[in-house]
Amino acid sequence: MSFADAARLAVDSTFAQADAAEYTAVDAHAKGVKVLPAMADRIVDGFGDARLNAGGEAMFEVRASEVAEPQENDEFTITDDSSPLNGRAFRVARWEAKDSYRLGWVLECSPI
Repeated sequence: MSFADAARLAVDSTFAQADAAEYTAVDAHAKGVKVLPAMADRIVDGFGDARLNAGGEAMFEVRASEVAEPQENDEFTITDDSSPLNGRAFRVARWEAKDSYRLGWVLECSPI
């Protein structure tokens, strides 16, 4: 088994417990995908010497086999009844490859 094959298996096993979601690309129909959500906190400067920790952005990991080329303004709606995010929708703001083999994406999203 090649390293790339082993990496694919590792990514797939990571998503075994992921949340179900509906992914809608800007120019395509909705389709079901699995996402690993994690709320992101960011540090906001500009208040004198104070630094505030502002939450609200959401980070999602998705498999490249399910979302080949994410784009700005694509949308996710969490459809997993067991998820605390069930029913919430998010819009993609930025993305980057999770690994050098481009087996997954990390998407920064804003709530809709």
